[in-house]
Amino acid sequence: MLDTMVTEGQWLRAKGLIKEGDPTPALYRKWLADAPLKALDPSRVTLAP
Repeated sequence: MLDTMVTEGQWLRAKGLIKEGDPTPALYRKWLADAPLKALDPSRVTLAP
C-alpha cells in the first residue's frame, strides 16, 4: 500500500498537481495508523519506514 501511495504521489508531482514536498515513503508513512492491526497480529503488519 505504501509503495502505491508513493507511486501515485510521484505521478501527481510529475503532472504538476503537487507543487511542494517530495513523495517519499516517510512522507506518507506518518499518516498510516498501524497500531490497531499490530495489536491483533504483529507478525502480519510490516509497514516501513
